[in-house]
Amino acid sequence: QDTVVSLQALSQYAALIPQEMRDVKVTVKDKEASLLEFHVHKNNKLVLHQASLITVPGTYTVQVTGSGCVYVQTTLYYNTPPPKTEEVFLLNVQTVPRECDGVRKQLDIHLSVSYVGDRETSNMALVEVEMLSGFLLVKSSVKNV
Repeated sequence: QDTVVSLQALSQYAALIPQEMRDVKVTVKDKEASLLEFHVHKNNKLVLHQASLITVPGTYTVQVTGSGCVYVQTTLYYNTPPPKTEEVFLLNVQTVPRECDGVRKQLDIHLSVSYVGDRETSNMALVEVEMLSGFLLVKSSVKNV
């Protein structure tokens, strides 16, 4: 029933707003100057116009001029925890020889992965190594530790 009521309200609103979009200018200002300006006309009226505000929190004014109807919306995300950036694995890669002085037929790659997290163990870890272009893996050289 909520959907029916919502659709009815939207259709009544749509009947009241002007259908022809001529030219509308939307200006977003802070206390000092104009920050953003959008021009909405018949060729781009269905395009989403959006931008991020530089200073948050802040006081902003939205000024709309012209003939037509636009919908202005702001969204503020707050109290969102920052993404975790802690690294719980260390990866050490060494090649033998360290530097190539010409075309090599064989290249040894030594990989070492260590768990350095807060827990006693990492539970499970998987290391996937893709070979360099033109090289093949010698299976007998792979060591499980």
